[in-house]
Amino acid sequence: MKKILQPKPINGTTRFYFETKFGFKTFMNLLEEFKNEHVSVKLLSNSHILSFKLINKIEPSAIELTPSYISFFPKIEDKQQIEELRERIYKHVAKRSDVYRRTSKENEELSITSLITGDLRACASLLYYCLHKLVSSLMYDYFNEHLRLDDHEIEHKEVEHFTSGKYLKYFRNGLPIEPVNKQNYLTILGHRVKPFKLLRYIISDSQLFEVEKILIPYIEVICKKMFSIDFYDPALMEKLDNKINEYNRLTEKSSQEEEVDVGIALAMKQYKVGINNSLNALLLLDILALRLYWLRQTADYAYDFEVKTSSREMSVLLATVQKLISILSDFEQGTLKENKEIIKEPNHAEQSQKYKQEHSIQQGGVSKDVKFFYAPAKFPDEIKVNRAEVFIYMTAIHVDSSFDKEDLLEILNLHEGIRNEGKYFVFESKNPLTSPLYLYINDDGRWTLWFSNKDKGSHFLSNEDLIFGLKELIDTIKEGYKERFNEDVQFNIVSSLPILNENPKQVDAFSILELNHAINNKITILEHEVTNCLRKILKLEYVRKNTLGLLDMNLEIKINFSGRNDVATIPWFKLIENKVNEKKQNTAYLSILIEDSVKDPLIQDRVEYAEAISSTFINEFGYNSIIRNEIVLLTPQQLNEFLNEKDNDSQIIKGVSSLLNEIAYQEIHLGIVDQRIKSIIELSIEIYPSYSYPIATLGTWYFRNNELTIEESRQKGIEMYSKSILLEKNQNENSFLKIEQKYYLELALFQMERELNIDQALKTIEQGLLITEDAFRTDLLELQHKCNEIQYPIDQASSSNEFNALFDGQGDE
Repeated sequence: MKKILQPKPINGTTRFYFETKFGFKTFMNLLEEFKNEHVSVKLLSNSHILSFKLINKIEPSAIELTPSYISFFPKIEDKQQIEELRERIYKHVAKRSDVYRRTSKENEELSITSLITGDLRACASLLYYCLHKLVSSLMYDYFNEHLRLDDHEIEHKEVEHFTSGKYLKYFRNGLPIEPVNKQNYLTILGHRVKPFKLLRYIISDSQLFEVEKILIPYIEVICKKMFSIDFYDPALMEKLDNKINEYNRLTEKSSQEEEVDVGIALAMKQYKVGINNSLNALLLLDILALRLYWLRQTADYAYDFEVKTSSREMSVLLATVQKLISILSDFEQGTLKENKEIIKEPNHAEQSQKYKQEHSIQQGGVSKDVKFFYAPAKFPDEIKVNRAEVFIYMTAIHVDSSFDKEDLLEILNLHEGIRNEGKYFVFESKNPLTSPLYLYINDDGRWTLWFSNKDKGSHFLSNEDLIFGLKELIDTIKEGYKERFNEDVQFNIVSSLPILNENPKQVDAFSILELNHAINNKITILEHEVTNCLRKILKLEYVRKNTLGLLDMNLEIKINFSGRNDVATIPWFKLIENKVNEKKQNTAYLSILIEDSVKDPLIQDRVEYAEAISSTFINEFGYNSIIRNEIVLLTPQQLNEFLNEKDNDSQIIKGVSSLLNEIAYQEIHLGIVDQRIKSIIELSIEIYPSYSYPIATLGTWYFRNNELTIEESRQKGIEMYSKSILLEKNQNENSFLKIEQKYYLELALFQMERELNIDQALKTIEQGLLITEDAFRTDLLELQHKCNEIQYPIDQASSSNEFNALFDGQGDE
């Protein structure tokens, strides 16, 4: 062990790397070891891992402690001092309790893999050793903390196994609990530790209630299995007495199975009678240990082991042992709150505890309902399907006692998107780009899910598609439980990662052509779905399946999945076709671009580039057969939330609002300031009230509308811009300056053209130029230059035309 504590010079410090994982309690013991030598203890709240800095500014010196290393500043040169530090660290990180605890956790994880693959024998053996190692770790914790014995002082060899013979002997002696101290612990517990007696010492009174709650679901299962009666049935006591009397009448030596059965019957009867209530939980723990040891022994040699138990019992056993580890082990129970006296910043402690809860030790997983493991499970023989049709599959197990197949079947049969095919169910995703998901659930709570080769394009789907298909299915089932039973159900499922069938369909030219057709068809369906959602939200009329009537124009919806193609979102064909045929098409395009990461700078840059090209072609090169092409960048999840009506603040709705705003803005800067333009702006605001730019555009409409009185134009223009600036300022402190600068530009132009007040216009321009924003700086400077050139009197009409020609630039965005 000492070799892993070799010192290394790192940035002016001497660092000892642990190179092994240990529990939270050990981490806190290390902190306690060194904290008294330093004036302040700081929790590094900005770190992504749990870290402390111990500082003594008088010496000066510092220690940095993380789960990976401990560093000492200044660098230590004295070999004797290094050796002393190593010994102080070693006595904590090399604790036997942590070694056993890690082994217990490793056995738990291996048992999950065995359960997923259907190897019940290995699962039973691993779960027993998981419990046995956990008890061993708790024994060393007890000796270390309660008896104040260091590991090297403990004379026990090991914890014996939980055999039925030992239990019957201990039970007949009355389950005695005697005071233990440093002097008598060997006498009371034995050199080879008596396991059932040990349980009475290593579990604290504060933990007993939680232990009892954890064990009850498994006891209910085993009671039904062993005695064919419900645990809460009053007739159970008679059955237990019969089992005990039957054993007492035996004339020959009893078998291990008979001893286990009567041991469980005795413990269960005493629990039911309620003798010594404070220790009731320990009787249930006795039952668990007896059954697990017998399963482990039977798994080694019994040919009919699978008849004596089941996947269901194993899954409930696994859930029970997992929860016991959670509350009895410091892997997940350690909290900084319990050690707050050593931390001078309680708020940091709370942050650290939140981090630990969010990063508890577990294997993989995409949601709190399912955890994924690498497990090479075979496709179950009980599912009667053509194996060649299975492209990719995964198998999962309910690891809890609450699984009720009848309730689950009810939910599946009541859902409109799930077909009952007799042999299995077929789940049709709300995402039309996903193939149907096939589901089979057996009586033990094993789920098998797969994509079928018989569905077009399914063999191009990936592992992630199957994982997210399962997640969507679980979300659908949970919604069904809420609607049908008015309860929020939580699943605890362990699953294999997706497994490719041994003979997948080959990819060739025909399959690629098939895929192309399938993708195009599904994108068309998706466009129709988005169009339908927009129609209902915005109360618009259909023109055709992906086109809506929007005031006096058409809004066509296009979806694209190729963000790294610079100009994929531009409707080139329509632009060129209408230009060649000299057709004017009164159509605006909403181009939805789907990408995994909308924050990818490369994607964002290319979208901006595509928007610039599109705008240039439409406005400058005469390809004005379409009005506007608005690009909206979304993740798949955002699109799904929109389609499932879960996104009340959708970027798609904002995109339609932005599109209308840009159309109106361009028209205004072409000198068109009529009621139609105002209607477009008002619809843009109505669609997305929290979008500030259309409100500013309405302010521009008022400032530039010569049909209104000067007083109304000034009042309403200032009012709209003030609303827009305030709204943007509340949402984004850094972006309102752009709108504010545009406001000064429009106000100065109004003062110059309508009010003929050059002096005030120049003052307003100066205010705009003080803003550290470049969006309209050039326009302000040009207007300033014009104002300085103007001589009175001036022809107001010519002035108006001249200045309107200046401002045909970009939209407010």
